[in-house]
Amino acid sequence: MNTPAPELHWFFKMAREHFGKLVLTAAVPAAVTLAHPHIKTLQSLAAVPQSIEHLEAEMVKVRDDIEALRRPHEIFEVGRSSRAAEGFCVAGQPCEMILILRRTPEGVLCRIVPGQTLYVFYSADQLLRREVSRSDQPSSPPRNLGTDWSEVHVSVLTPTDFPVSSGFAIVPLYAHCGGPEDEGEVRQESVVIPVEIVPRRPAPAVPTLE
Repeated sequence: MNTPAPELHWFFKMAREHFGKLVLTAAVPAAVTLAHPHIKTLQSLAAVPQSIEHLEAEMVKVRDDIEALRRPHEIFEVGRSSRAAEGFCVAGQPCEMILILRRTPEGVLCRIVPGQTLYVFYSADQLLRREVSRSDQPSSPPRNLGTDWSEVHVSVLTPTDFPVSSGFAIVPLYAHCGGPEDEGEVRQESVVIPVEIVPRRPAPAVPTLE
């Protein structure tokens, strides 16, 4: 049997060593290329829950926007003859207000939210604003008006540090303006009703016996 020359022996040894490296070097990119579509598929599947959550959030936003468009911009109106029952309010004392109110045709569906109406006094220049509490008991259940004018009486506590020329407004909270399935709520502030606030008269002196 012939023994190859030393030069050929060295050549075959180097070829075997480098052939394995060449095969491995070529195989790795080939494997990645073959697996690439599957890797992209797995990444896409992992992103599905986030896509669904984003879609659900967008659908909720669209639904809320549609419901908001269905709500009326003006729910009720205040008549010009609305006034303080005594013609004025006394600072620091309960004041009965006579409100002439009616619903707009677009606001008939709205349901007033019990216990959430705000009562506000303004200065004539409207730079001062003060929320006050009622001094009487509101009707229960709350009264939902129709489109005819109605007279509503409320008694509120007059602020003590307001100018003589002031004003009064109500800010009810309404729900279901877009129908029974509309869960959104909306407030409407009335026009400001002019009110004169007079100082509280001092109590008469009690005579003493000498």
